[in-house]
Amino acid sequence: MGEVRATTAGRGGGQTPNSGCTSRRGADRRAGFSATTVDDIALRAKVAKGTVYYNFASKTALFEELLRHGIGLLTDAFREAVAGLPPREAVAALVRTQLEYIRRYQAFARCCSPRCGAPTGSGSRP
Repeated sequence: MGEVRATTAGRGGGQTPNSGCTSRRGADRRAGFSATTVDDIALRAKVAKGTVYYNFASKTALFEELLRHGIGLLTDAFREAVAGLPPREAVAALVRTQLEYIRRYQAFARCCSPRCGAPTGSGSRP
């Protein structure tokens, strides 16, 4: 299955591959957001815990970046799918694109599910 991997400008200012997104998703599948610790994330990403905090202020910030990246990929796919189509065909293209995205990024889709225990009302807005 495809994995959503983000590249993000971390708190350190440089462009860093965000293996934490992929790793957090894996940890989330087993334990849920609340039960997953930054130690779990670092272990699965094969990085030091400090590396996670160097790039993200918190576990919630990492989750928010994962969402931004994953939804960005979906938005780009939607735009490409409907380009130049009349409304009825565009709706059908959106449905096909959504289903293909879920098939391709199953772990991300599960991570965005309310059953995942994702944070709510974190208080921070982009």
